[in-house]
Amino acid sequence: MAHAEVFADVKVNASFDKYGFIGVQNIWSFDEVYSREVVSEIDRDGNGIFSKKELADLEKMVLGTFESEACFNLVLWGSKFLGAEGIKNFSARVENHRLVLDFLVAYPVIPATTEYSMLVITVWDPLNNILMTVNMDDSGVKNDSLDVEFFSDKLEGLTLFRGFSAGAEGLYVRFKKK
Repeated sequence: MAHAEVFADVKVNASFDKYGFIGVQNIWSFDEVYSREVVSEIDRDGNGIFSKKELADLEKMVLGTFESEACFNLVLWGSKFLGAEGIKNFSARVENHRLVLDFLVAYPVIPATTEYSMLVITVWDPLNNILMTVNMDDSGVKNDSLDVEFFSDKLEGLTLFRGFSAGAEGLYVRFKKK
């Protein structure tokens, strides 16, 4: 499991299919020290490419065991937080000496209707093991078939996010059928 000296630059994208919102794509780029430690432990054959077994071990080591309420993304829809369904499409690579994880946190589909639906997405580490730096201005959406608008802004004033630091940002997303 990660420890308090771990740092990650994080990017998130709201993901959609033709029916509606399906999840949050996460791209985490870890600091060089942690990356070196993890890669040396996981890449047993030292070839720089992660096998299926190595990827499974890496996912468990860094992300832990999946829990719906502790999945690194909080998604607010109306006045309730959505429970995640799981981690999908987990992949890893090393770029510029940094371990980069790419994965989707899947949620129950929120269907698109003729009226806008609004989501607020943020990133968190429920165990406070990873200091995450999130640039929501670099985040966005993955979609081709719906009318989707988004912007990043502070979470201040949203009472459901009261426990977050004053500078925390969210990705505000609204979507509907075209």
